[in-house]
Amino acid sequence: ALQRALLLRAAEVMADRLGDRERALALVDRALASDATSPEALRARYRLQEKASRYDEARRTLISLIGREPDDARRYALWLEVAVLDEQRQKRPFDAVEAYRQAALIQPRSPLPQQEIVRLLRDAGDPAKLVDALMQLAATATSAPDYARFVAQAAEIHELMLGDDASALK
Repeated sequence: ALQRALLLRAAEVMADRLGDRERALALVDRALASDATSPEALRARYRLQEKASRYDEARRTLISLIGREPDDARRYALWLEVAVLDEQRQKRPFDAVEAYRQAALIQPRSPLPQQEIVRLLRDAGDPAKLVDALMQLAATATSAPDYARFVAQAAEIHELMLGDDASALK
């Protein structure tokens, strides 16, 4: 554990003070070789990959962290981090929607993933996918008002954006 901590500290110094991200990543990889499940080492690897604009690798590292995280609150926060990375860095709104869906499965009462899913799909301009997402959110709603709100939004989109009054009436 001490060796891993020293390697991670050396990687931090290497990246921040010397600006050598490649050698810093090599040090983090050495720390991961001693314990591949170390959250500190995986988090350090993620930070370095993000700074180096290696967003695909950074995303994979976050997914590894999620797979090893037993705490629901931390898994939820990590899924939100994945969604932000997908949306802002990688410009992949549909991947961000999926990450928000995963976060919503962990904490169904949290309004943030639901709001972000709707926002992203509205911005993407795909009303059919938006209706599908709203109906999925309605199916997993934890209260009657939430269910009613999602179904009403889906009906509005059917009527106003898709021009399908029969589906809106359902």
